[in-house]
Amino acid sequence: MALGQTLEILSPVQLGTGNVILAWGEGVPDGDAEPQLTAAKGSLYIQTNATDDESPFWGKVANGSSNDDWVQLWVNKDESTTGKYLECYLEFTTDAKLRFRSSANYAYSPSAGIVRCAATTGWQFGGGTNYLQLDGTTGALTMAGTTTVTPPSVPLPIATGGGTAASIAAFNAAPSIDLDTDGQTFYASFDVPNNWDADTDLTLVLMVGNEIAETDGDDVSITCQVRGYADGEEMSDAGQAVACLLELTGGTEAINIINRVTGTIDYDEATYPIAAGDTVVIKATVNLGGAGECTGPLHVVAWWVEYTADRLGD
Repeated sequence: MALGQTLEILSPVQLGTGNVILAWGEGVPDGDAEPQLTAAKGSLYIQTNATDDESPFWGKVANGSSNDDWVQLWVNKDESTTGKYLECYLEFTTDAKLRFRSSANYAYSPSAGIVRCAATTGWQFGGGTNYLQLDGTTGALTMAGTTTVTPPSVPLPIATGGGTAASIAAFNAAPSIDLDTDGQTFYASFDVPNNWDADTDLTLVLMVGNEIAETDGDDVSITCQVRGYADGEEMSDAGQAVACLLELTGGTEAINIINRVTGTIDYDEATYPIAAGDTVVIKATVNLGGAGECTGPLHVVAWWVEYTADRLGD
């Protein structure tokens, strides 16, 4: 049914006796001009020419005789049942904080271009068991699950370390540990990195060059004895056996070819496990001339230990 008569109310309308007003008009409220200037806090203003899909509502929150006394009010226009969406931006002034659950967990901007976060435990990025966590106190970045930095490594020296390897000799313009006799040894040690995840095996990698054309199907075979020592632990000539093996075939047996040879250091080996903070010693012994083994000489031109890290830095 159509209305036969209408009642027109002009802006502003005063609500009660406390100068709380309801006003409307085009443009944003003018905080230093009437009627917005003397309106009480809690007054409302409707911007009749607001941009489509943006909030047309403003509220007075201060009595500073300025435009900043009036703030745009958030209106949720999303009608879905799956979620609610903020369809404008929220701007925080210096030191104004966005808090989560308690006053100890927040984000804020202390200066232009900087957003600072604080949390009692940390800030996580990701979900489930796979995530990055930024420690709220130290700033250390921790990676969990399959979120990893792969593969960081610890280089080992091109040196005999007191072993019986023939020499440290140049091989095709590369420094090398020269291995020309079965049973020759070379040694190295390293400190377990602080950012090792402490629950995955480490990989010993040797880059080994052929001085001669080896027989197709023969193995580069270097047997290592590996042991980790904690501070104050008694040393002995014992450790877990790590077999570094590679079958040479399909051209990898040719003269002057360099090959990647690997072995697995078992971090939780029953007798000689590796733990965070350990100093790990390696005794490497080359196997030459036996059934299925290379004849040699062989040359180790680089070697290192790869590991899985759960955070950046140490």
